[in-house]
Amino acid sequence: MWGWGVADGSNAFQTCSSSCQVGISGTGDGQFNQPTGLAIDAAGNIYVGDLGNDRIQTFDSSYNFLGKWGTNGTTDSEFDDPGLMAFDAAGDLYVSDIGNDRVQVFDTNGIRYLPAILGNHRDRRQTVYVTGRHCF
Repeated sequence: MWGWGVADGSNAFQTCSSSCQVGISGTGDGQFNQPTGLAIDAAGNIYVGDLGNDRIQTFDSSYNFLGKWGTNGTTDSEFDDPGLMAFDAAGDLYVSDIGNDRVQVFDTNGIRYLPAILGNHRDRRQTVYVTGRHCF
């Protein structure tokens, strides 16, 4: 397990393998407020949808913080509750933008380069299905 304060409750980013506890919610780098989606790219980097902070955070395979993008809003690269995510075979990251009823598509650096897919049709679990360049 990894997150803010998960090992001993201290105000620091930590990893934990036994006797772990609930993490500390927050807005800082590596802190989460309702993490809801997770995807791993071909290089092993981890992308986490941070629903309460309306952003995506990225970590390497050793859980080191790499970066973040997004803020609350309705325009390009802004979110209203980013949810589940998935990569397609080309390495594009599809992010379900739940509150804005759309799917946004990004490269691995967080650059949005395809028009949003509007009318995000999702099931009860907020699942986004990706096949090639199509979301279902």
